[in-house]
This record gives sequence, C-alpha cells and structure tokens, in this order.
Amino acid sequence: MSSDGGKKPSMASRLASLKRKVADRVGAASDATPEEAKRRKLEKIRERKEAAKREERAKAEEEEAKTPAERRAEALVAFIRKEVLDWQMRSVRLKFPAPLTEAPDGALYRSWVLEVQGEGDFVAREFAGAFPAALLRTLGFDLKREYAFQSLAGRVGVSFITPMHLWAEPAPKPALEGGPAADVGGELAAAAARDPPAQSVILHRYHAAAQQLGSGGVRNKIVSLAELLKKLHEATPSGVAAYFPYNVFSEIMGLRAAINAAVREAEPKTAKYFDITCPADDDFEEMLTVAEQWMEILGTHHPDDLSKTYVCHLHVGGGDVYVCGAGRDERLYLANFQHAALGDRYYDLATLSRLNGFTPSDDVVLMKTYFGVFQERQLACFRLLRAAGSLRDALHGILSRAPPAAVAANLNAFLAVVNDEEFAAYVGEHLIK
Repeated sequence: MSSDGGKKPSMASRLASLKRKVADRVGAASDATPEEAKRRKLEKIRERKEAAKREERAKAEEEEAKTPAERRAEALVAFIRKEVLDWQMRSVRLKFPAPLTEAPDGALYRSWVLEVQGEGDFVAREFAGAFPAALLRTLGFDLKREYAFQSLAGRVGVSFITPMHLWAEPAPKPALEGGPAADVGGELAAAAARDPPAQSVILHRYHAAAQQLGSGGVRNKIVSLAELLKKLHEATPSGVAAYFPYNVFSEIMGLRAAINAAVREAEPKTAKYFDITCPADDDFEEMLTVAEQWMEILGTHHPDDLSKTYVCHLHVGGGDVYVCGAGRDERLYLANFQHAALGDRYYDLATLSRLNGFTPSDDVVLMKTYFGVFQERQLACFRLLRAAGSLRDALHGILSRAPPAAVAANLNAFLAVVNDEEFAAYVGEHLIK
C-alpha cells in the first residue's frame, strides 16, 4: 500500500523509478575495473549454466518418478494432438490421471478421458501394449474392425457412440504396470516390444449420462435387448462387408491350433510366454472332437440359411449395455464392439444368454421376443451354440491369460452339456431329424 492513502503509483512514476534503477546499475558497472567487469560476466555465465543443470536434473527426476501409465498417457495425448488437426492449437489433457476402464484381465484395452478445450470430453480407447501384435491377431482383436462395426451401430441407432479413428505405424510403447509383463518376468513385454501393435486409437465423445447396466440388470431387460439385437442383425452391413464372416467353430479350431503350437514349441520359454494351463491331452482332444461333431451337425441342420450372415455384437455382457434416460424416455444402447462381426444371429443370442446367466425360462422369453413363434429345433440350435461358446471362451482365456478359475468355469460349463445324456437326446430329436 502506498503512503498517500493506498493509491497505486502512476505509470509515469513507476517508469521513472525503473529508469533510476537502470541508471544506478549502469553507473556501478562503469565504475568497475575491466578485470572486475570480466569477473562479474564470468560469474553470471557460470550461474546461468548451473541453473540450467539444476533444471535438467529436476526434469530428469520428475520423468523418472513417472509411472509407465503416466508416460503412456503423455504419449497418447501427443499422438492425438498430432493426428487431429483441429486439436493442434487447443489444450488437450487427461481429465483423470488413471484409465477410465480396463478389460477384465487388465491387459488388452484401456480407455482414457480427455478434456479438449472448446470441444468437451472424449474417450480414447487403445490397446494397452502388453501383448504382441501376432497374439492380438490370433485372439481376433483389431481396432479397425471394431471402429467399422461401432460406426455402423451408431448409424442405425443401436449405439450412442459415433467414433473417430486414428491409425499410425507400429511404435514401441512402455508396458503398463499390472499387465502380463509383470507376471512372466518380462518375457511377454519383450515380445510386445519386438512386435508392437500399430498405434490405433478410437475416439468418441464421453457420455456422462449413459449408465452401465451391469449383468444383474440385463435379465430385467430381456425383451428390450432382444429387440435391440434384432435391429442390429437386420442392419445393412455397410462398411463392414469386407470382413470375413465369423463362425464360432472355426475360431475354436484356430485357437486349438494356436494352443497346440505353443505347448509343443521346442523352446521352453513359449509355454511361459503363454502361461499355458490346459486340461489333460486326452480330455482336451475329446472336447475338441465334440466341437467338430457339433460343427458338422449345424452345417447340415442349422435353422438358418448359412449363406446369409448378420451384423452381430457377439459379446453382449452387462458391461456392454448402457441405459440413457428414465421412464418412458429410457433407451438401451450397446457399446464395446471389439468382438463384432458378420455371423450367426443364433450364436449372438446364445452369447447374450450365456454371459448374463439366463435361465431356461429367460431363454424362452428371449426367443419368443426375437422370433415371435419359434420351433423347438431353433431352441436346440440356440442351446448347442450356447455350450460351444463356453468352449470358445475357455480356449480364448488360455491364450489371453485369463484367470485360471474363469477358464475352468467355462470348460466345466461345456463338459456339463457334453456329458448330459438328456441334452444329446434333445438335440437328436429336435435338430437332427
């Protein structure tokens, strides 16, 4: 506060004061000898160098203290700003320091929430970088395909998400904490570094109002979900027709070959790489032989014309269904189209039932809502594909290193059907005739 009652000094007085200070410094410098002036100059240079070194050390310590996830997040933001031209001049930052969501195994995908100046909040979805590209291809994960099916679902009103897609060449990425790399002594991380997936990101607006339904809520929405899946199945496959049709039995055989190759690989590190825990060889082969027999049965007796495929989600669990609005305005939407493909609508319905623990009476409601009047052979096909899905998930879990308990649960669910004589008689009576 100034002495004249708190008034700030005028601009003119402040300039005059500054001029006096500069003049005093110039005068002091002019009074120094040449040797003194040189010494002062060298001191200033030394001080600047030391300050720069201190700043460098502080930055290095700050960088070293960052977690791999924080470094990955910074790289992700830099990549997005580079690729989205309209965002290059805007502030783009992570709204939350940690990923918004992770896949159940915490390894395949991560989603981040970004705040974009003047644009609002967005979700950026990417591979976590802990699996090599070859294994991701074996497991059937492809963000380009996910983008294509997610876009189609958005266009027909089955999803509330209309994505943007960014794609670049492969680039090594640091492994995130808690992924498979930490569990297998760096073997998987080394493989991922040698064969990294391409830098692929799906962007879409963040819908805070959309609430995840959860597995417990799905059984209360069977009718709505049957209608939603029918709408998806009837969509014209615009933008996705180039993708090969999906067949669960073909995938089972492909996963079988991949597991056999990994187990029988001469190099010991391969089994460690996949962390293979399989059933005994004889039991394993017997289960796969049953799957082959089922494939032959459906190839001949499937209720649908198998030359026609449908746009399918193929993984409608409670975490893939969202609710927007309430009361009369309530609407359900699907998200997470990483498993989506052109395929068998019966398998899509059977997967909905299996992932959400539907009872036999729930299945009847699902089939009645979807087909109206349906025949027993249609339900037999549905039940057979439901069991096949359990085997598929078990094999997929072995390769993707899912928890052993989850793999065992799926194998046991499959075996329960295989060993059920009444089910065999039911299929024989209603499907094979």
